Amino acid sequence: MDGTNINNENENVFPTVICDDTKPEESNSKSGNENEIKSGRSKHEHELGQFFENPVYGQGDNDRCSTGDMDTVHKQNNQVYVVKSLKREIRKFRCCTFVFVLTTLGFLVLSLILAIFFFRKTAFDHPLLPSNTQWNQSEDHERNYQLHQQALSSWWQMFLSVNSPSCDCIDGYSGKLCEVTPCSSDPCVNSGLCFPANESYVCACPTGYTGKRCEVDSCDGFPCDNGGTKSVSGTTCKCSCRSGFSGSSCGVTPCSNQPCLHDGSCSISGHSFSCICSKGYSGKLCEVTPCSSSPCVNSGSCLNVNGSYLCVCPKGYSGKLCEVDPCDDFPCGNSGTKKVSGTACQCTCRSGFSGSSCEIDPCDGFVCGNEGTKTVSGTTCQCTCRSGFSGSFCEVTPCSNSPCVNSGSCLNVNGSYVCVCLDGYSGKLCEVGPCDGFPCDNGGTKTILGTKCQCTCRSGYFGSSCEVTPCSNQPCFHDGSCSISGHSFSCSCSEGYSGKLCEVTPCSSSPCVNSGSCLNVNGSYLCACLKGYSGKLCEVDPCEGFTCENGGTKTVSKTACQCTCRSGFSGSSCEITPCTSQPCLYDGSCAISGNSYSCNCLKGFLGNSCEVTPCSSSPCVNSGSCLNVNGSYVCVCSIGYSGKLCEGTNQ
Repeated sequence: MDGTNINNENENVFPTVICDDTKPEESNSKSGNENEIKSGRSKHEHELGQFFENPVYGQGDNDRCSTGDMDTVHKQNNQVYVVKSLKREIRKFRCCTFVFVLTTLGFLVLSLILAIFFFRKTAFDHPLLPSNTQWNQSEDHERNYQLHQQALSSWWQMFLSVNSPSCDCIDGYSGKLCEVTPCSSDPCVNSGLCFPANESYVCACPTGYTGKRCEVDSCDGFPCDNGGTKSVSGTTCKCSCRSGFSGSSCGVTPCSNQPCLHDGSCSISGHSFSCICSKGYSGKLCEVTPCSSSPCVNSGSCLNVNGSYLCVCPKGYSGKLCEVDPCDDFPCGNSGTKKVSGTACQCTCRSGFSGSSCEIDPCDGFVCGNEGTKTVSGTTCQCTCRSGFSGSFCEVTPCSNSPCVNSGSCLNVNGSYVCVCLDGYSGKLCEVGPCDGFPCDNGGTKTILGTKCQCTCRSGYFGSSCEVTPCSNQPCFHDGSCSISGHSFSCSCSEGYSGKLCEVTPCSSSPCVNSGSCLNVNGSYLCACLKGYSGKLCEVDPCEGFTCENGGTKTVSKTACQCTCRSGFSGSSCEITPCTSQPCLYDGSCAISGNSYSCNCLKGFLGNSCEVTPCSSSPCVNSGSCLNVNGSYVCVCSIGYSGKLCEGTNQ
């Protein structure tokens, strides 16, 4: 049926059945069309409306269509035609149905009448049986029933042959009432709507499907990889991917973005992935490398090599981990900092310092005069001068401005200066001439000798101006006051002091004993005692009343007294002698001899400790007991023995 033009308004496309009494509708019969449209809306018209909404079949720029493929349909003309055709088919079906119902009812009424008539005839008259035949009641009923069934069957066949309607179907239709249409076999698949058209059918396909029977799926030939499922969306096909997969064809897998690092192999596991790492690598993504632990020190670069690591060391460093530093054990003095330069270590010195080890400081070769001390300040060296001296090198002295006149010599003394004047000159600055204003004190007389002026001093006085008196050298000790007496002096001593020069002090008599130190205090004395001693004069000895026996000597130890014993003696007071332990036996008397002892034994006893007794030689025999008696021995014999030595037996 390819290429059938369904835009033709000819209503003979759907020819009338024998009961069709309708006429072709005219395009100008407006009222008739309106009534039919109002009364004829049904489920089919609703489905037809959906069909015309299909953009495939509603295109307005094509006028041709295929009854099989339904490639294109002119929307305005085709709508009117299909509506008209559908309504004609509905009217035909209604007419045939009405005729069939009337015929069936007539048959049923006639059958009922005939059945009643026949039953009554057979039941009362038995016209078909001989009158002399004898039947029992049950056989008679059975026979009547069979005859009744035969009669009904005969009447039914007769009724069908006389009253059954007969439809003359057009091409494409069949059935007793032409009820079998080209759409009766449901040729349209994928939910396509079937419409009879030109002795065949037309399929109105859902969006996305094409073909004569809507059998062409927009997903045909469309791949959905990795277990994705295909579904039609609009006019296109799309894939619904499993969890973890994506892409238009589900071609993007958990491994597509190559998540495994460092040449790890990726394998899909469920809706995720797992990485099989190369030797030496680990972690979910093989992100943990042999270098992840940063094994290289001293800024060494770590390289992943054959499942292990290799450290590329900066210049100068070595070792598997670059741990060997060329600056190890390299000294940098004066707070210099070490750094590697090339393959060697060098010191970066603080400003002002130099040398390979920063050993040269700013003060090396720097000289501070006049005993000034050198100190490093920042990057320079400076001198700290003694009192009275100044200048960068302490070169400015008290004498630098030449204070001494008249050719006097200037001496630096204790941070100041002293002028040593030429003969005849004096004054701090030697500014006084030989006799100009030259005084001769203390009754001295001035005389000029050469260029000098000198004084001839009275006895006891001296000095260039006779200024040195007997008291000038402060002859009086201990703050005694000196007064001139004639050409000599006398001392007035402070309280507690005496002597011509007040040299006799309260301590002069050495009042402190036991090595106590004497101090002159306020005209008297005070004794500072050694440890353990006390009293005003340190006369209280810690060993006083303490006894050291047997020639022991007393000594003070810290604040206590102790005895130093002679050899052989001991005890806190040396009271333990060599005889204290009574070393002499058998009443021998012990006598101290030097640092030991000697025993004076009783008669018959001998030995250093009188240990040898008269019985020591065991003179008694035969188990006789020996007794020491008065310097000899006596044998006490066992029973049966007698004699001095128990040598005899009793008869």
